[in-house]
Amino acid sequence: MSTVAEHPLFVPVQADHIAAVLAVPEAQARGLVLLLPAFGVGRSHKTRIWTLVARALAERDIASIRVDYRGHGDSTGSVEVVEFATPAIDEAVAAADMGKRLVGVETVGVVGNCYGTRTAVSFAEHRDDCPSVALILPGGFTALFLPRVARTEPTPGNLAAPLLRALRRGPSPSGRGNRLHFIPEVGRALASTDLLFVLPAMEDRRRALQDAIDEVAATNGKEHRGRIGVETIQTSNVMSANLPVEAQPALVAILADWMDQTMPGRASEPGPAVRADAT
Repeated sequence: MSTVAEHPLFVPVQADHIAAVLAVPEAQARGLVLLLPAFGVGRSHKTRIWTLVARALAERDIASIRVDYRGHGDSTGSVEVVEFATPAIDEAVAAADMGKRLVGVETVGVVGNCYGTRTAVSFAEHRDDCPSVALILPGGFTALFLPRVARTEPTPGNLAAPLLRALRRGPSPSGRGNRLHFIPEVGRALASTDLLFVLPAMEDRRRALQDAIDEVAATNGKEHRGRIGVETIQTSNVMSANLPVEAQPALVAILADWMDQTMPGRASEPGPAVRADAT
């Protein structure tokens, strides 16, 4: 059993500093995982789910770093608007690079939820040290798909308004004329990165996701060296952007297993189950 040491720190990002927690296993780490939350919920995410994931990863000898986005939580700075089209790539790069240096590893994986999924694929497409990404699709389901409606201007005083509008748009009814299409970053990330999609167990969303996967494989299959995985989770509140508490142990296990399988090396033995009441 590996214990985990957690180190609060501030990561320089241009003129600002973002707050982060670096979680380091007792044994030599095999790699680092960057944990990117939805916008507006803080570095540990709702009900401290990223804290639970960090501890589960440490049981597999994998370090992790979780962050507050610029202008949020304990981070300094500000942002003019928050949209899926403007991912937090500067924060992701700075946190990943500092974490790698401090832990002494060469490989970084990424887990993203909602706004964090868009940042995750944008990060992965430009890195040759990122073999694995896990993407938790929210209730709105649209973070990684091209929009079907014209963009509107952000509402003054509400930076997250465009993001919330996007989340409220679910997939169209099944039909070839209503298919969703991945943003280009997904196909480019697959050139070198394994992608795992995690979504609520709803047949229309699973089918819409599979259609998009089939399309990207047919269009750019020869250029894709990454593998694609899909996991579904039973949950009572499928329209929420955040999975409810009862579904979180399954999510923690899925993410830990995926990173264990796709990061360099393997832990000597699986870690124990992570308690859902951890802080």
